[in-house]
Amino acid sequence: VAIKVIKYIVIMLLIAIMLFSVLEIISFSLKINLLCRQGYFKDKTKIESIKDICEYYFYSYKNLDEPPISIKEFRKPIIKKNNNPSIILMGCSFTYGHKLNDNETFAAVLSDYTNRTVYNWGISSSSPREMLYLLQHKYYISKLIKDRDNVEYVIYTYIPDHIFRLYYNLAVLSPIYKLKNGSELIYKENSLYNATFFSREMQKVKFFLSSKSAKNKLFSIYIAQINNEIKNTFKNKDKNTKFVILVFYPEGISDWSKIADIDDNIIVIDVQDMIDVDLLNEKYIVETGDIHPNVEAWRLIVPKMMNYLDSIEQ
Repeated sequence: VAIKVIKYIVIMLLIAIMLFSVLEIISFSLKINLLCRQGYFKDKTKIESIKDICEYYFYSYKNLDEPPISIKEFRKPIIKKNNNPSIILMGCSFTYGHKLNDNETFAAVLSDYTNRTVYNWGISSSSPREMLYLLQHKYYISKLIKDRDNVEYVIYTYIPDHIFRLYYNLAVLSPIYKLKNGSELIYKENSLYNATFFSREMQKVKFFLSSKSAKNKLFSIYIAQINNEIKNTFKNKDKNTKFVILVFYPEGISDWSKIADIDDNIIVIDVQDMIDVDLLNEKYIVETGDIHPNVEAWRLIVPKMMNYLDSIEQ
């Protein structure tokens, strides 16, 4: 009987491996087909290639035991030698400063305008998942900030694609969270499955099958937990550090007032409500076809944002 059970287990295991391998090949083929239709293999200026895809596999499997976020990914903080409260910026490539020099980023413009220390925690291709991971793993706090009791604002720059990124890992080794009881996010260690093409295709399927209300709820859960981590981690002279959500484009969330109502510590600012210009105008983007904000956009946004924050804090 024992031998039969062992044979049965081995056969089932082999079938599972074969099935997964087939699904992985199909997913890989879909990726190649998509890149072909997008012209990646005709246009040598395109970033991705067959070599990149092979490197994707190698990097994914080689680095499974590494932390999903490297300290090397962050820009250096802009330190002001005074007692003014500091500001932490979080978000994706908008915050990081895609195609911008160090003195042109959101952080640089904000530091120049306020004469404050500003920490740029923007990570390209990231979402609120990466923000939550940074705040929950105190190793990053100790490495990235020295004045945690003098932080007045944590400002997160939102773009609609962040909703998609809560389901789909743009970065290969993004931190993975699972919902517990429909309301609590639990960090899950990375695994071989999370690094495969098949798992990423399943992430896309889950996103497209989820209702808008489910997506909004998931985003709200992330925001609530991030807010709690901010309140538990930072202070500004015995007051809670305020969590500011700077909404670049409001699409993706149907009702921003519900996000603001999660906690009175959360401040939601719609960029377009503050300014009367089109931020998609070529004057305010890094280059034609790339809507990342340039230094002129930040010079327009920063004074309006700080004036608004000063007005509600008085």
